[in-house]
Amino acid sequence: MTQILAITAHDSVRPHRDMSAIVQAAYDAFWSKVAELCPDIKTGDLYPGIAQLLERDMTKAVISWVEVNEVASSTGTAGCETGATGDGKSGSGEKY
Repeated sequence: MTQILAITAHDSVRPHRDMSAIVQAAYDAFWSKVAELCPDIKTGDLYPGIAQLLERDMTKAVISWVEVNEVASSTGTAGCETGATGDGKSGSGEKY
């Protein structure tokens, strides 16, 4: 990734977290796993604009995950009880 999008997090995210570094590590891990699972593919090309969409959405997801789980940690709840399950389904109320 050439540059992570500018990270804007709500005040609930503790300022000691380097969100750019966290998102970059997640992005790198994602592509590393994709390459590992597709060893026959030797290039890294994408359709135009897809990399930027992925970066944007990954940034939003990481910030959301940190915010929700910091709130859960600070209130003493175990896991997330906001209705998101972490499995792409929402509204089930499961913890993750």
